[in-house]
Amino acid sequence: MTYNDKTITYSGDLASYDYDAILRDKQRNINSLYELADYYVDADPIFRGIINGVYVPFSLSDDFRLVGANEQTKAKYLAYYDRIHLKDRMRSIFYQYFKYGNVFCYLMEDGNIITLPVHLVRIANVMIGGEPVLEFNCKSVRDDMRQQGVKAQKDFLEDEDLKVRLEGFPKEVSDAINKGSDWVQMNPENTFVMQGLKEDWMRYAVPMVATCLAAFRRKA
Repeated sequence: MTYNDKTITYSGDLASYDYDAILRDKQRNINSLYELADYYVDADPIFRGIINGVYVPFSLSDDFRLVGANEQTKAKYLAYYDRIHLKDRMRSIFYQYFKYGNVFCYLMEDGNIITLPVHLVRIANVMIGGEPVLEFNCKSVRDDMRQQGVKAQKDFLEDEDLKVRLEGFPKEVSDAINKGSDWVQMNPENTFVMQGLKEDWMRYAVPMVATCLAAFRRKA
């Protein structure tokens, strides 16, 4: 396949990325690897097929197995999992796991589990109880809300207050955005980090796309 877009070179590389520099320092360039994963999971059918057609389905190929002697309690949990569509949530989590190598889960106050966008989260240089502490990029969200555009007709939403637009964000994020903070530390009791295999000293697991960059660079 050849491309005519000005952001892509004649060889099929994304022109704005220095693959060698990224591979020499993958931790510092983790966001670039996320961006390349986003690009190639759609641009390359083989790479997408491996994640969507092999790894994710295989990870969800078996049913839940709950340990315990009380069958009535286990049946109640299984019914709850069906009610909250846990399989669908797990499908999203495993998709992100194989795509980015890092998944940042957050337990909301209402008990709902959400995943935080990897592009807006960084791992702090401290750990609590062996778990990494996460920090969220509030400035990016605040800047996105300030973008100018065509005003939408609001048939169902009449409240102009910022609180309405921040619903769905973790409480510490919405509070920090209201205060004008650029970054906020997430409550470690509500976060869970799921990562691929990595060296102990690494903050981030390296996305699978890193091993493919040399091949993608040669692909016409």
